[in-house]
Amino acid sequence: MVSRIINKNIQIYSYPNEFETCSGSLTIGDLHGNPVKALHILFRHKIIKFKEDVQSPHSVYEQFVKIYDQFGEILQICLENKTLQHFQKVKIENCLAQIAHINQKLMLLDSQSDQYQLLKQDKQQWFDKLSSTTSSNKLIEERFKEIKDQVVHLIGQFNSLMDKLEINNHKVLIRFLGDEFADRGNCDYLTLRILDFLTTNDLKTTHLLSNHGCEFIYAYEKMVQSSVFENAGFIPDFQTQSIQGLKLLLDNNVISCEKLTTLINRSFKPSLKILDYTLNEHGISLFTHAPVRFDSIELLARRLDVIYDGSTKEALGRTIDQINHQFSSFVNSNNIHTLFSTAEIKDVAHMTAEERVAWPAVYLTWNRWTAMKDIEETRPAGKNGYSLTYVHGHDIFESKLAYVHNLDTLCGKEAHKLEDKKIDEYMKFLMDHKYNVGDTTEAEYYMRNVLRYKVIDSDEYGLRSKLIKSQSSEKKSSQEDFDADGSIKKLSKLGEPVSSAVVVITIEENKVLPIFNPQDSSITTINFNSHTTESNFFTAGQ
Repeated sequence: MVSRIINKNIQIYSYPNEFETCSGSLTIGDLHGNPVKALHILFRHKIIKFKEDVQSPHSVYEQFVKIYDQFGEILQICLENKTLQHFQKVKIENCLAQIAHINQKLMLLDSQSDQYQLLKQDKQQWFDKLSSTTSSNKLIEERFKEIKDQVVHLIGQFNSLMDKLEINNHKVLIRFLGDEFADRGNCDYLTLRILDFLTTNDLKTTHLLSNHGCEFIYAYEKMVQSSVFENAGFIPDFQTQSIQGLKLLLDNNVISCEKLTTLINRSFKPSLKILDYTLNEHGISLFTHAPVRFDSIELLARRLDVIYDGSTKEALGRTIDQINHQFSSFVNSNNIHTLFSTAEIKDVAHMTAEERVAWPAVYLTWNRWTAMKDIEETRPAGKNGYSLTYVHGHDIFESKLAYVHNLDTLCGKEAHKLEDKKIDEYMKFLMDHKYNVGDTTEAEYYMRNVLRYKVIDSDEYGLRSKLIKSQSSEKKSSQEDFDADGSIKKLSKLGEPVSSAVVVITIEENKVLPIFNPQDSSITTINFNSHTTESNFFTAGQ
């Protein structure tokens, strides 16, 4: 088996100038709600391509980027106008209240008195303010009409461009580690359309439950139950902008609730999991959105009444399959939102042992790592003679343990124009301080990570994926034959408090350019077929 981490600086807002192979399973870190990032990676790994009649792939790709950027600009204008409209409404209500108050006073006074005349003048001033505010509010309403026309045009263009795509490699599983939606991007509908394109063309995907994804799921499940699309608000609005872009389309009837429901039911819910895994010759790789302790798997299994078995790598894989099977009942009944209530948790990023036991799903989507947590006791390198590898996103902390891999980077996390502006500013700052004493840590970190993408390309699969791949017809394994009637009751417990294998690593790394050069790149290749060490660690080093 061969698995490799690709760790490079790329420019997602340009059509790839080089391409990567795909061995069968591609794991992508946090998407940050950015559909252009998804497109670029899919093109780069030759999973999708433009149809033969597309003469200039670079220019058509630029059109995707232009639509995305324009939508972001329109969304900012819309959000600003919504804020203005809110204050205008407050002003109008205040004016009306003041006028009503003055009228009450006037009724008690002699119309010939000086006080009466002064109050009449005050009343006129409030009428003038009311007229001015009402006129401003009408201008805002006109802007909203213009915005609707613009987004209708942009969505039409985007859908036309989607018709120019086709699948280039059907024999691949794409695993997203989360944050596909309700993040800092511009519009979740664009991401959904891309995912739907993959699904309707029979490409297999897996999506891991994430904290930003939970905001999206909450809004969807609320819409199903009450026809109101509104996210939970666990994450600040400025960090969930992409769902605001989707709301803009819904509010203006550019897309319908029925259309959104179809997309989600077809292209997101069926492939949603709490965690995932793959098997290799020496052990098992564990995939979660957030960095987690190894024992969190057993805690999650207990809360679902799943019998935990980690005696072998295959047994652990079956346990994870059973956890996801139970979770699917919650997915199908639109009750995922009941799993991630955080009201009783003091700090979701650093939960206590008792909180981890009571709310294991919250832990798997919110936890953050620190140097104090980064010890082998929390994430052991192996168990019962098989090796363990941990792959996650969500967090900026980089573990010193060679078998732990963080795929989260800043790539695609900010608006395109803001990213370009900050790159220019930090570049100038670093050049100015090349020979001067000064703290350049922030600038160096940004320049190292803002264009960096990290993915895992592998030919490893889980037990169920291997079964599907090897047989002509899908059949559920006997380990997944559970009582569906009790699944919801079992899953509800997630939200209720309750009292070494030998491996060789071959590293192939390109020369690192200056810290602020966006072309800095490196690739790490792990070859699992040789045996030259006697370490009890399963490593996939960066």
